[in-house]
Amino acid sequence: TYIMDREGLTIASSNWNTEHPFVGRNFSYRPYFQQAMKGHLGRYFALGTTSSKRGYYFAYPVRKDREILGAVVIKTNIDVVEKQWEYHDETFMVTDPENVVFLTTTSQWRFRIFGDIDPATKALIIESRRYPNSDLTPMDIRPVKTYPFGDVINLYRSDVEFTTYLKQSFFMEEAGWNVQILSDIKPIRKKIVEVNIFVGSVILFSYLLLALFNQRRLRLAELKRFEIQARRVLQEANEK
Repeated sequence: TYIMDREGLTIASSNWNTEHPFVGRNFSYRPYFQQAMKGHLGRYFALGTTSSKRGYYFAYPVRKDREILGAVVIKTNIDVVEKQWEYHDETFMVTDPENVVFLTTTSQWRFRIFGDIDPATKALIIESRRYPNSDLTPMDIRPVKTYPFGDVINLYRSDVEFTTYLKQSFFMEEAGWNVQILSDIKPIRKKIVEVNIFVGSVILFSYLLLALFNQRRLRLAELKRFEIQARRVLQEANEK
């Protein structure tokens, strides 16, 4: 937590006695400060220029009467959230409005472009120092097919090596983020085969049971007819 004056200079901070304190640093170039100085709630995700740690920033104007004197900012560490997302076959990631991956369970994808970005937007990101020391390399993604439940894509590691994923996403309208889950197709296909074998076995077993039941019903009906016929023949013989 830290307080900045109207020029963006940090005049107080909760990490004043740490190795990399914010006190004396100017963050006027950060969008969250600029939003707060306009009287709005500033929200922003970035890699800290001082701490080099990722964080989500909340900034709010400090007022005296109607005059804005500065901003109070809270930076929240999100590394713990990312670690809690780790799972076996799925990869979680969150992209900002410019398609930069800033949260992911695959560290090699961090601060890369997931999709398209024009040179002007990339230049603005670099200018704002949102992700310092990050080259923002685009990921080689090629669409395969679109379904109502998600998109199948190929993610290339080289010209010939790639992994096929099922991509499912949800747009967080308030933050402007895209939360995406990439599921490797291979385990999914294996599960589909297993499910198909199980379902097929159940259907075949059910069919065999039905056939046996039907055969037994026909057999009982045949025995019933034979019994009636035998009774009729015996009755005729008795009468004669």
